[in-house]
Amino acid sequence: AYDTNFDIITAGTQDTGALEQTGTGSTTWDSVRLADGGKVAVSDSTPGTSIRYFSEQNLGLFTRRTCNPGCVDASPSLSGIGASDPQFYTPLATHYDDPARLLFGLFGYVGESNDQGDNVSAVPGTGVTATSDANMVYGHPNDSELIYVGGAAGVFVRTSDSGQLDPTPTAFPGGRVYGIAVDPVDENVIYVIDDDQVYRSEDGGTTWIEITGNIAAEGAGTFRSIAYIEGEPGLGNDKLVVGTNAGVMVSVEPHFNGWFRLGDDLPNAPVWDLDYDAPDDLLVAGTLGRGVWTLADVSLVTVPVVTNPGEVRFDPVCVGDTSYAALQVCNTGLADLRVSNILSSDSQFAVIDPTPPGWPIQISPDFCFEFQVTFTPTSPGEQTATFTVLSNDPVNPEFEVPAFGTAGEPQMTATLQ
Repeated sequence: AYDTNFDIITAGTQDTGALEQTGTGSTTWDSVRLADGGKVAVSDSTPGTSIRYFSEQNLGLFTRRTCNPGCVDASPSLSGIGASDPQFYTPLATHYDDPARLLFGLFGYVGESNDQGDNVSAVPGTGVTATSDANMVYGHPNDSELIYVGGAAGVFVRTSDSGQLDPTPTAFPGGRVYGIAVDPVDENVIYVIDDDQVYRSEDGGTTWIEITGNIAAEGAGTFRSIAYIEGEPGLGNDKLVVGTNAGVMVSVEPHFNGWFRLGDDLPNAPVWDLDYDAPDDLLVAGTLGRGVWTLADVSLVTVPVVTNPGEVRFDPVCVGDTSYAALQVCNTGLADLRVSNILSSDSQFAVIDPTPPGWPIQISPDFCFEFQVTFTPTSPGEQTATFTVLSNDPVNPEFEVPAFGTAGEPQMTATLQ
């Protein structure tokens, strides 16, 4: 967890306790708790005063450290939490705005405290055991009472209207939930990961859309963390990041269906936790066994914009017989579009490098550019492929890939997803 007031990272580690940095950017850490370090959390919504929470396993020796800037430790009584209620690693969440409020993911229920952990009461509604590895969402600028919690039984939500913690209107279609992120502008837009899938809902869990896309292309197969990164207003470059066994993967709005590796030099270790700090525009990654890493100015990182047409189908008669067809990419935005490349999911299909003028291709608003596609089948029968159009435009104008034009046999067809 990251303390934005003092630029300090605190962490819970297996067997070697809870730790915090000795200073900003320091690679020296102080041990503040021994044994198995439990989940950590920081409340830093009050400028100049931060509250850091840490413990041993099962909430043992749970500590509230108040820093301003000198730090004083206290031991909240946790009144209301039974001896068998804590999980080995009990999820914690501080309220987005109120430093007095704290959330606990306990066995069979979610506990809420309005006095920094001194007294804890169960949130009314459906009982749920939050996934020990997952984060919880507590409060939102549009709804101070909002809670999102994920567990083996799905996604649960509380809003200020009902005060109840209940399953989302439509059951989460994935498996055990390992992370939830919410759009900081719209509390109904949520992103959820299970072990190997990513889902989006734009209506608080009434409708679910899978956006896993090509995230596994670079070996990402196990997901454990997720964070939402708000970009510059009006530029449409908000990002979604997922911590995986193969590093941090990132996708950009509005499509969120094309994924790329974020940053360089992370060790070959699972990214177990992500914490994005908006005031410092800093992404903190906790890895499994290889330490803590940071990426600065993450909202400014340029990520290719991706659109995926549907399947392209060929039914060749003669193996090795090359056919040609035309692919149109149309700019429907208000600014010039720079297409940096077009990729195919099948090596039998190729987009001819349009030289001259070569990549990138600039397409004016309300104009279409026609690319030539070749297909050289290596086996008879129907073949399929998906073309991915990449744009490195930071402004992210809209564009679409209409149905493929044809140039003789065989026929090419595609629909925009």
